[in-house]
Amino acid sequence: MHKGWKKYFGQKSLNEVTMDEYLGSLGLYRKLTAKDASCLFRAVSEQPRGEVN
Repeated sequence: MHKGWKKYFGQKSLNEVTMDEYLGSLGLYRKLTAKDASCLFRAVSEQPRGEVN
């Protein structure tokens, strides 16, 4: 890796960019979730039906 790799890929680190590219090649994507006390609940509750209730 070159020096300063973490500098500004938007707000994403190189690892995030690499993961997004890999998932994109598989036709998948990472869904961004708010980072708060309920994030695990939202991530799990969304799985069965694709919506948060």
